[in-house]
Amino acid sequence: MPDCDPDTTSDDKDAPTSDEGSPSSSSSDDRYLADECRHLAHLEAIPIRHGGHLRLIRRARVSLSQGTWYVTTWNNGGPDIDICYRVPGSKNNWIARFSRVGSSEKMSELLSLVASYFTEEQKSYDQKHYINHEEVEGEDATSIIIESFKGTSEGQVTLVMTGPEEIPALQARLGFRIWDQMERND
Repeated sequence: MPDCDPDTTSDDKDAPTSDEGSPSSSSSDDRYLADECRHLAHLEAIPIRHGGHLRLIRRARVSLSQGTWYVTTWNNGGPDIDICYRVPGSKNNWIARFSRVGSSEKMSELLSLVASYFTEEQKSYDQKHYINHEEVEGEDATSIIIESFKGTSEGQVTLVMTGPEEIPALQARLGFRIWDQMERND
């Protein structure tokens, strides 16, 4: 993976490294393609697994806008819906956004992905799922922030409907990025 992007997760199993390439290309071409292609939006449109709905993206943030919050990609040309992102760090925290159509299947897919990243110790961690149902730019969607933490050691999951006023405290605790559109428009 290129060293110049501090916001990518260090353990992205499916991401190409800068020295991977096709067998017929030269290593100098491979480095060029790995560096240049990481900026192309269509590369983030690859599903996590065949037949899946969600796309694991390289960079995401939580946007605050007009009294609501939602998860979005940093890539303006990338997908805005049916996305998930593992927040960098030692804990297994995630942010995601998916359309309400087929949301139970997408939630199951997200939880399977989250579980696949658990260390042996983290398998007993509790989780809080901070949820917001929103309609932004005509998309009826659900945004979710998943926080994993040592708790009861029973792996309990708590669902919490969350307003935008709680996002800065979550950001300070979990480390994801925020984009406040209201500040940008003033």
